[in-house]
Amino acid sequence: MASKRVLKTATLTEANGHVLDVATRSPSGEREWEFFCECGRPDCNAMIMLTAEGYADLRDAETAALAPGHTLNPVVRAKRLREGAQAARMEVDYLARRSEKEPS
Repeated sequence: MASKRVLKTATLTEANGHVLDVATRSPSGEREWEFFCECGRPDCNAMIMLTAEGYADLRDAETAALAPGHTLNPVVRAKRLREGAQAARMEVDYLARRSEKEPS
C-alpha cells in the first residue's frame, strides 16, 4: 500500500509541476491555479487553489501541496527528505568541482 501512495504522490507532484509551468508562462493573468493534493491517499481527488509562487515555495521547501486536513504519509515524507538531501549533496558537489576549475 505504501508504494502505491509513493507512486501516486510522485505522479501528482509531477502533474503539479506541469501546472506550475503553465501558470508561470500564462499571459491570462490568473492569480490562483488548481493544483492536485499530493497526500497520496487512494481516495483523494482534492484540488487546492494556490498561486504559482505559493506552489513554488512548497516545492522549494520540499514539502507537499496538501488539502486542508490531509497529511503526508510518513513513508512518502521520508522519501522526499532523502531526495532533497541527495539533490543538495549533488549541488554541493557540482559547486565544489566548479570552484576547483576556476582560476584563482
